[in-house]
Amino acid sequence: RWVGWTVNDKLSRSKCDPYEQGGKPLSSKEAEKLLGTIEGWRVTTDTSCLTKKFCFADQSSVAAFLPLITNISTNSNHFPLEIIAKTDPSDPHVSLTLHTPPLNGLSYND
Repeated sequence: RWVGWTVNDKLSRSKCDPYEQGGKPLSSKEAEKLLGTIEGWRVTTDTSCLTKKFCFADQSSVAAFLPLITNISTNSNHFPLEIIAKTDPSDPHVSLTLHTPPLNGLSYND
């Protein structure tokens, strides 16, 4: 089953193939330009990772979100570097860190 993650545009439906970028990660300039097109994400200071904290109302919402990450990752063949799920009732959230290991940096699929 396909799960869209942004607006179901061409980039959202593409598979991860970092070698389409010539085997090089996105430059700081490219990453910052693309960052302006997505809400709530941050690029790490070394421009090697993309991070976002998704806040939820309760623990069950955190648990329900995790399979969606799995579906999106499987559909795109591109998995998060790190997933941290916190179910503390005072701050239920999931933090994602994206990174393309073959490039040791960011790709267009991050």
